[in-house]
Amino acid sequence: MSETELQRIMDRAGLDGEPARLHPLAFRDRRGTVHLPLEAAVALAQAFAAAEPHTVVGYLDDTEEEMRLRGNTPGERWWHDYLREKAPGYALARRWAGLEQEAELLRREIGRLRGLVASAASELKRSGHEGSARRLLRALEGR
Repeated sequence: MSETELQRIMDRAGLDGEPARLHPLAFRDRRGTVHLPLEAAVALAQAFAAAEPHTVVGYLDDTEEEMRLRGNTPGERWWHDYLREKAPGYALARRWAGLEQEAELLRREIGRLRGLVASAASELKRSGHEGSARRLLRALEGR
């Protein structure tokens, strides 16, 4: 990758220094292209995903949707196979972006809030407001 592009990615990822100094085996050739070993490229990708999780996840979502849509065109079913091949890498990038952990925290919080609403409905019922308790429980169930 060109040194200018790589520097821009490093800046967005919050990494200091020159691109050719990301790893002891990295080097810049006479055309200005920086060559990185896999280890350095992975570290850069992880830093970028952590710094800009919504950019990474948005790109992945758009790419997956495009492949799904292309695969629905007659004669283009191979896009679905290609998407399945890419899925593990996309899942890894999502994990680096940290949104899976955020989603798990949200799931736990939803469970906690559902418990609070159910407790409130029980309290309403005990205090003689059975109609309000039923309405609250129906709303909790999505009815």
